[in-house]
Amino acid sequence: MEALLDVAWRLLSGLGAWPAYRIVHSFPSALQGLAYRLTRGRCPEPLGLRVKGLRAARLANPVGLAAGLNKDGNLTWLGDALCLGFTVVGSVLPYKYGGAGRKVLLRITPEAAINRLGLPSRGVDRVKEAVSKYETRYTTVAWNAAGLRIQDYREVVAKIGGLGAWAEVNISCPNTEEHGTFEKPDVAVRVASTVREVSRIPLLLKIPNTDDRDLLHAYADVVRESGMAGIVAGNTSKFYVRGVQAGLSGAPIYYRVRRAVRVLRELLPGEYVVVGVGGVTRPERAVELLEEGADLVEILTALLRLGPGRVREIVWAAWRAVGRR
Repeated sequence: MEALLDVAWRLLSGLGAWPAYRIVHSFPSALQGLAYRLTRGRCPEPLGLRVKGLRAARLANPVGLAAGLNKDGNLTWLGDALCLGFTVVGSVLPYKYGGAGRKVLLRITPEAAINRLGLPSRGVDRVKEAVSKYETRYTTVAWNAAGLRIQDYREVVAKIGGLGAWAEVNISCPNTEEHGTFEKPDVAVRVASTVREVSRIPLLLKIPNTDDRDLLHAYADVVRESGMAGIVAGNTSKFYVRGVQAGLSGAPIYYRVRRAVRVLRELLPGEYVVVGVGGVTRPERAVELLEEGADLVEILTALLRLGPGRVREIVWAAWRAVGRR
């Protein structure tokens, strides 16, 4: 039965990138029923993993779905279906927003993709309503808060309230050229400070894809000074295509992510959370990031380009690595 889920994925991947994206987001209920039937009872035993800094969260395993697919909360069930320890909803804005004026979604190599969506969102109220409909059985829910201005972050985090285990504060989306980002450390600290005032759940700073030690040191300072729980390293990498700025994801950015995780773990003691995301397309890469000091790892391109079978391999490898500790 598990193989049928991979067949369904291959049918989707045989379509163009945009048709596949629209089908997944247009028929979430039908896909949910199929996925549950095909994966029931296939997940590894929950580890009850506790991560310092995330307080009450007890995770089934350390692998999660990165923000970017479950933008509007309608795919929250994917976490359970794919046996993921957590799923990140968003990015979420405080209001309805159509995203980039010129969107790009491209498959390139078998382990890489390029996207420029520009933070489309139905708005935090509608996304929160959608997330509230799902009672996840295996997966923990987290959030990714974004904004086109600093005040937007505050409004999203305030409205999330206590729903979810933590929230990522995304200062670094690389495909919003029209509006810029908030990734300069002196701006990031302003964002971090304003959201901390209204947050009821732990906050993680989602930084750009960089292994520049001085910049990583500055971000570590932002986290410490603002009282955040940790860092998500990182985001898609800036990439120009068809005359616009987009984000490159997958295997090409992995080694920069690995170096960033190593440096951040040196800079931030164990009570701070370090999440590694980017290029985790193979099981051994998830294990490597955990060995470098990441508490958690996130995947997305592995699902989109390589399918549910590869996701299961990554989950089981990370589950075994953490279980041996």
